[in-house]
Amino acid sequence: MIKKLFIVGILIGFFNCSAQEALSGKLSSWEHGPADVIMMMTGEPFAIGTVDESGDFNIPLKDDILEKTKKTMAAQNESSSGGRFTSNPLNVAFSCDKGESLKIENGDQVPTTLATMGGFTVASLEKKKMYGAFMIASSEEFAEAFSSYGQKDALPGYYLNWYYLEEPASIKGTCALNEFSVSGKDKYQISTTYKLQFKKGWNLVKVSVSDTYTDSDGKVYSSKFSYNTIEEVPKDAQYVFLNGQ
Repeated sequence: MIKKLFIVGILIGFFNCSAQEALSGKLSSWEHGPADVIMMMTGEPFAIGTVDESGDFNIPLKDDILEKTKKTMAAQNESSSGGRFTSNPLNVAFSCDKGESLKIENGDQVPTTLATMGGFTVASLEKKKMYGAFMIASSEEFAEAFSSYGQKDALPGYYLNWYYLEEPASIKGTCALNEFSVSGKDKYQISTTYKLQFKKGWNLVKVSVSDTYTDSDGKVYSSKFSYNTIEEVPKDAQYVFLNGQ
C-alpha cells in the first residue's frame, strides 16, 4: 500500500550565493522521526540532506556531492567481482535512439543528479530503514502516476530535478520514438524536446509531460515530454511524499 503524504511547506530555502545553495521545506504528517535524504545509485548510500522530527528537511547543494558520488562509485567498483558501475555522459544519456540528432555542447561530461526519476529518497542510515521518496511536482496525482512506472494512467504535469555539471553545457533538439501499447494492438509516437542550458554547478531542470495517448483499451501513456533548465521553482509546485508501506 502506498500512503500519500504532502510537503505543504513552501520552498523556503532555495537560494544561490557564492558560498551556499540549499533546498528546504517541510513534510506534513511526518511520523518517522529524524531521517536522511540519501543518494544510493552509486554503491554505498550516503546522506545529502536531513529531515528533523517535525518534518523540516534541508539539502545543501554543495560541490562535495559530486566528490562523494565519485568515491562511492570507485569503492563499489573495487569491491565488486562483477561488472563495473559507470554513469553515462550527457551525449549518451540524452541521445536519440535513431534518425534524429541533438545539438549538444560539452556533452562528454557525466552529470550528477539529486533525484532518481524525480524521487528524492528518504531513509534512516543509522537504523538502516527506508521510508520512501518525495517528488517536487505539479500535483499529487501526477507524482503518483509518474512514480507508478506505467501501472497507473499517465497525466500531464511536471517534476523537478537538480543537475550538477563541472563545466557549462547545452542540449537542444527533439527526439521521436515509435512505441507499442502494452497489448501490442496500438502504435503511438513519443516525442521529447530538450532546451537545456547548463551552467557550471547546480542547475534546476523541469521535466514536463504535455500530452498523452489513449490506446484502444483505454490505457493512457505519456506521449510528449520536454526538458528545460529554469531559474527557480515554479510557484505552483507541490511537494509530494510517497511513503512505501
